[in-house]
Amino acid sequence: MEKIAYERLIKELRTFSFSFAIGMAILSIMMLYKDYEYYLIAPPIILSSYHLLTGIFYPLFSWPFFTIMNTLFKIISFFLTIFTFSFIFYGIITPVSFILRLVKKDHIAKNSNGWIKRLRNDPKQIEKLF
Repeated sequence: MEKIAYERLIKELRTFSFSFAIGMAILSIMMLYKDYEYYLIAPPIILSSYHLLTGIFYPLFSWPFFTIMNTLFKIISFFLTIFTFSFIFYGIITPVSFILRLVKKDHIAKNSNGWIKRLRNDPKQIEKLF
């Protein structure tokens, strides 16, 4: 059981290393294209090569970066979720409800629930069952 968890961790670290290496390589290429100074381009190149090599040879060396990035992304996703749901509620749903109240439309208070009304004791319905 522990071997399966270890293999899963290694696979996840390897995937993270390759993804991070590709991201840093793209960033460094964009920085080279935009003519940034070389001391600003060096850290993404170093990080890209480090993660590429650790992803190929020994993925456990990328564990510190993995935990830092995982924690950072959890914090960012928490605040982004709060922002997104707040925007949807206060920016879309609330103004629509105010506009509907000003126009005197109330879709919640409809009496129809969508069911087809039938007679309570209809013999034809019972005959159709058999």
